[in-house]
Amino acid sequence: MNFSPEGDDWYLSLPVPLLFEFGRDVVGEGARQSLGGVARQLTELDVARVLVRGHTDNIGSHEFNLALSKRRADAVARVLTDSGFPVARLDSRGLGYAVPVADNGTEEGRAQNRRVVIIVQID
Repeated sequence: MNFSPEGDDWYLSLPVPLLFEFGRDVVGEGARQSLGGVARQLTELDVARVLVRGHTDNIGSHEFNLALSKRRADAVARVLTDSGFPVARLDSRGLGYAVPVADNGTEEGRAQNRRVVIIVQID
């Protein structure tokens, strides 16, 4: 697994990025398969807590994007729990367009911002 430190947490980089089409909250089949393996590995490692954070681009209202980002995070969280990761150790939240990783002024940048990230907390 590919972890990178970020403050007190560890960000998990996946072989298939968790990117979403505009206005959509459906996890693609390739990402679904990858997440199943991740869930099993995180369970085997006895990871204390997994934070799932959904993001959007900046097209649309703040309220719409908060709801969409939450649905994206929940969709990823559902795949993790369906694959065996304990729901009690999972926290799913949507952050809307508050934390872009790319320029929302371009289609390429907006596409990168429509994502879900997984943050792992280890005790």
